[in-house]
Amino acid sequence: MGMWYAEEDEGITNGLWVETEDRSLFIIPLGEGYDEIIGPEDTPENINLLDRLMDLWREFDDPNEIPFEKIEALGLTIVGTVLKRWNPTDGYYHA
Repeated sequence: MGMWYAEEDEGITNGLWVETEDRSLFIIPLGEGYDEIIGPEDTPENINLLDRLMDLWREFDDPNEIPFEKIEALGLTIVGTVLKRWNPTDGYYHA
């Protein structure tokens, strides 16, 4: 499932991408000017996960510096850079 954005955004592309076991994608943008995490808000579990990710984001200037152990403790896996994708039709998604 992609997240549609009309233009590619460097802060989103270079942010921390994580996914749940069911492949729901969450993106913590890198850089200034961002105030929310991109991800689905379709279930109470995902809303709780967004809140917990926001708490982690507040601890680190660079979301890519959040320790893997903290991500893993939330039941998430990190999406590798080589798997990140964007195109004008589908927006952001991962292979």
